[in-house]
Amino acid sequence: MYFHGLPGSRLQRHPDEELLHRGGVRLVTIDRPGAGRSSLQEGRTLADWSSTIATLADELGWERFAILGWSGGGPHALACAHGLPDRVTRVGLLAAPEAMTDEAKMEGVAPGGRRLFKLARKRSLWLGVMLWLMSKGARRDPDSVLTRMEAELHASDQEVIRRPDVREMLQQDLRATFAQGHTGFAIEARLHTGAWDFAAEEITQSVHIWHGDEDNNVPFAMGERLAARLPGAQLHECRGMGHFGVLIDRWSEALQVLTS
Repeated sequence: MYFHGLPGSRLQRHPDEELLHRGGVRLVTIDRPGAGRSSLQEGRTLADWSSTIATLADELGWERFAILGWSGGGPHALACAHGLPDRVTRVGLLAAPEAMTDEAKMEGVAPGGRRLFKLARKRSLWLGVMLWLMSKGARRDPDSVLTRMEAELHASDQEVIRRPDVREMLQQDLRATFAQGHTGFAIEARLHTGAWDFAAEEITQSVHIWHGDEDNNVPFAMGERLAARLPGAQLHECRGMGHFGVLIDRWSEALQVLTS
C-alpha cells in the first residue's frame, strides 16, 4: 500500500505504471480523509489510520503487506507498522518528516513550508485563508500552483517536476487533492504539528528510509533523526536528490526492496 504526501491524493505516485507490471507489484494507493474521494474525519489521529488500513486490507483479502509512504505519508506508514505488527511486513519511507512540534525542527525547511506549519501549530485562522486560496487555484489552474511551489524547490527538484509525465501527474493530483476543498489539508497539517500518538521506538519491522541530501521540504537531518529513533531502520542517503527526486527516481528501488 502506498500513502501520498501532504498535500496529495491517490494519484500522487510515479506516472509510469509499467514499472509495477515489470516488478510484479500490486500497488494500492489511498486517499486520506478529506482528499480525493475520501470523506472528512474530524478529530482523527495518526494511530487511527492503522484501523482504516486493516479494514481495507480485509476487503482486499490481504493478510500481510508492505507499506510505502512519501513525505506526509511517512508518519502514517509508521503508525500502521506500530498498530499492525503482525500484518505489515516492511516499511519504506521516502523523504518522511518527523513531528513538526517546534521551530527548531524546521531548520532548513523552505519559507513556504515553515509558514504553513507555524500557522498550523498556532491554530491560526490564517491557515484556512492560505489553504483556501491554494485550493481555489489548484482546481482552476493547477499548473500555476506548481509554478509557485517550484520557485522554492532545490534545482534538482525543479528538474524533476518539469518532466512532462511528472508534471501531468502532479496537475491531476492537485485537482483531486482539493476536490472537496481545503479542510482535509488543514486538519492533517495540524495533525503533523503534534507529538505522534504511538511510540516509534517500539516498531519491530524493517524500515528503509530514502532521503535526499538536497531536500529543502523535509531536510536530510529529519531523516537522520527519524532513523535514529527506529530500531530496525536503514537510511539510504540519496546524493544530489531533493524531495520529488526521491519519490520519482527511487520509486522502483523502494518497491523492489519492500517486496523482495
